[in-house]
Amino acid sequence: MNAEFNTQKEFYDNGYQASRLGIFGFPDLKIVDYNLATKNKKILNVGGGNGADVWFLAKENEVYLIDGSQVAVKQAQTHNIKAQVADVSNYLAFEDGDFDIVILKDILEHIYNPFFLLQEARRVLKDDGYLIISLPNHFYLPFRLRILFGGNFIWKSLLHNHKKDFEEWDYMHIRFFTWKGVKKMLTHADLKIEKGYWDFGTLAHYSDPLMYENAFKMNNKKISTKRQYIMYKVLIPCYKIFNFIFPKKIRSFIVSTCPSLWCAGFYIKVKKK
Repeated sequence: MNAEFNTQKEFYDNGYQASRLGIFGFPDLKIVDYNLATKNKKILNVGGGNGADVWFLAKENEVYLIDGSQVAVKQAQTHNIKAQVADVSNYLAFEDGDFDIVILKDILEHIYNPFFLLQEARRVLKDDGYLIISLPNHFYLPFRLRILFGGNFIWKSLLHNHKKDFEEWDYMHIRFFTWKGVKKMLTHADLKIEKGYWDFGTLAHYSDPLMYENAFKMNNKKISTKRQYIMYKVLIPCYKIFNFIFPKKIRSFIVSTCPSLWCAGFYIKVKKK
């Protein structure tokens, strides 16, 4: 096992062990397009960690998860998720057309052959199902400026700073995607984009205040970390004011014209052609 893998594994294992989440975890409602009534779906979360983003779906749906961390898998299993330790860069051990929803969130940038995993995800997806794909954009405007002035590709934003745990020689992201490249990869995989979730910077997903607010409400409004306190008591109220002044629909339209520059990540809903 190489040093880079050990560094990455330690980073995630420590994160899962330190996480303090309620029974519903950190729900990502974008996975079901904000439809809380989603039922009787078969869902696969690939490289999904402890599955905190899909715990809320496990009661009314059949949720599977694969990840390389035993710590994460054990946590997922306690939330009615059929989780197993597996190498996500190999063949997915499921039948063709087995799932209604396949989730590839923040995993493609970690593996040497992301196109192969994308093809596998397409294979196990039902013809009328869809993929949820999330990828960091290391080339959005602030990152470009940082690189221009001598910075590197290691992710650093308001709420996420990989520089504390990684150096350039052991960084866990090994593939870096542009919006043009993502669209080309999907075309070659015979997939089409049905919807994009756009906002400025990390608001589209990584620092999406609505995710924190949903977690706050669904987990009985319990605050267990300093980060949660800042989000719930400071940033979410500020976001609501910002959203009133500059509505999200307008922001989404502006960002959609050039996601490469304005959005810190590509969060998309994808279907078979």
